[in-house]
Amino acid sequence: MKYATVLGMIPDCDLAHVTSAGNAAGTGARIALLDARSRTLIEQLVGRVEKIETAIEPQFQAHFVEAMAIRTRARRTRSCARWWICRR
Repeated sequence: MKYATVLGMIPDCDLAHVTSAGNAAGTGARIALLDARSRTLIEQLVGRVEKIETAIEPQFQAHFVEAMAIRTRARRTRSCARWWICRR
């Protein structure tokens, strides 16, 4: 959790109030496969989902990366630069 906060993936808050959801996608898939009533509810909820197409917003990627506060090639530190070179 600490590193996710440092990266800006979760808000800067008291980590005592944060828990991991684990493999939520896998758990949901098992529920959908094994429980017909849950599967029906999931199908109903999926029908209410509104998809927002971020690809049509030209600046979305730049805004997203900036909001995540992840160091990019343009903003890397010296140690980050060494990491990038070693893993290319």
